Amino acid sequence: MRLFFFIIILISLIAFSIKNKEEVSSQTTVKKKSFVMNSYQKINNQYSDIPQISIKELKDFLSSNSLKNNFVLVDTRTKEEILISKIPGAITKTDFYKNQRKYKNKIVIAYCTIGYRSGKFVKSINNLGFKGRNLEGSILGWIHYKGTLVDSSGKTVKKVHTYSKKWNLLPDGYKPIW
Repeated sequence: MRLFFFIIILISLIAFSIKNKEEVSSQTTVKKKSFVMNSYQKINNQYSDIPQISIKELKDFLSSNSLKNNFVLVDTRTKEEILISKIPGAITKTDFYKNQRKYKNKIVIAYCTIGYRSGKFVKSINNLGFKGRNLEGSILGWIHYKGTLVDSSGKTVKKVHTYSKKWNLLPDGYKPIW
């Protein structure tokens, strides 16, 4: 009988420990998400003259057959970062510039890690007559709102190039690469 009570107590402690760990982990993810979106807002203030697009709007664009041909998604990060992961369907800046005539009448949605590099890119292409938009929160915001990522072969992945440990603002379940 003692063994039975001991096992019940042990199971209860383990369950409490797991629940507590999940709550702490969840709180950490919420703090990271908040930091990402607040950081993006500060960046956006520097580029207040350029339009942005919300993550929800991008998800709507990606899921709509009628909108799919009206935009192009451009990843403005480095080749090394893009090899780790990207938003499905994104092209590189290099590909954009090589084929820019093809995109002249499309909405150009740009992203980077948090929004600074993509903001610079959007500002420069809008000066050339394009209709660019900066993705709110960029790739970090995207994954905090349950967006999918793929690697260079198109396989779904849960890892992101984050420069350094300092920029590991990924939600739980994602692996940072630097």
